[in-house]
Amino acid sequence: MTTQKIINKGGKTEENIRGNALAFAILTILNAPFVHAGENTQNFHIPPQSLTGALNDYAEAANVQLSYPAHETTGLRSTGLDGEFTPQQALQKLLTGTGLQAEITGTGTITLLQPGGLMQIADTTPASGADQTMPKVTVEADSDNPYSDPSWTNDPRNTDYNRPNATTATKTDTPLMQTPLSVKVVPSQVLKDQQVITVDQALRNVSGVVAGAGGTGTFFIRGFGNFNTYRDGFLNQSQWAHTVDLENIERVEVLKGPGSVLYGRTEPGGLVNFVTKNPLDTPYYSFRQQFGSFDHYRTSMDATGPLTANKDLGYRFNLGYQTNRTFQEFGGNERLLVAPTLRWKISDQTTSTLKVEYSDIKEKGYGNVPLAGT
Repeated sequence: MTTQKIINKGGKTEENIRGNALAFAILTILNAPFVHAGENTQNFHIPPQSLTGALNDYAEAANVQLSYPAHETTGLRSTGLDGEFTPQQALQKLLTGTGLQAEITGTGTITLLQPGGLMQIADTTPASGADQTMPKVTVEADSDNPYSDPSWTNDPRNTDYNRPNATTATKTDTPLMQTPLSVKVVPSQVLKDQQVITVDQALRNVSGVVAGAGGTGTFFIRGFGNFNTYRDGFLNQSQWAHTVDLENIERVEVLKGPGSVLYGRTEPGGLVNFVTKNPLDTPYYSFRQQFGSFDHYRTSMDATGPLTANKDLGYRFNLGYQTNRTFQEFGGNERLLVAPTLRWKISDQTTSTLKVEYSDIKEKGYGNVPLAGT
């Protein structure tokens, strides 16, 4: 049984009991009763879509007001319609195959119910000269962005630049609007679109952050020099071996301001946290080849997916290999990054993740050009 609260003409709240939630939607005509003898036809152009969207399009085309619990139509679809129909014919065609039927009352209202269900609705006809309390209206729309679901936030197919949450400031998955510190996030799509491969290139997107000498080892946040970086919230002791390549980096988060309350001794300007990629439940495979000046060649690969049918075990494998020369004679480097990851969902509250990184970096002629001489 379900209970619906209705505001009566005296302003009091009374309960209207409905059996099995069968009568769950009421369409109220704005200007005239819904059904007349010899009702005129009109053009309807409603494409196949979810039943919620089809009913909304129908209400707008037929000039009726629509109100119903959104969860009742979840998962139902309509085949749509295209042509001339009476409003009653159009509604019946929209409900074809959904298991729902329309029944019209004598007061100019229509109720959607399942076959064999009981119909018991409140009298919605306003009394003459009396104040009328309108029923609760739920507005629902289908999003054009398939990645609006939070589960898609870190999916590599998500092309959105916006990241509403960050973990650096509080070490919890907290919305940025509720974080009392300034945190700037550079997501993976920005790194892809800008072809970012080094730390200094990624930090160009953050105001108040400037790379120091060498480009990848030192940077300044709000004027304070910073030599330490963090990976997934942990201090990165071996910065040269791991921050020079961003192949297995999901996003870069920059905390502006003192962070010693959570991270211990840090520079007051802020800190940089690299969030690494994690295995996904949906298979994804990517292969990329880049070419550039000074014989720059780079190959990268990203593969992830579940290892078991119940998706308790998942993997991710990242590979990055690059060779290039520089403007300096005999200068250049060669570097390799291999980063496998294994995730085990022990329970709904516990997940164990094993991440391994192997870096091999060879550099020649690395350093600054002298002010004078050769």
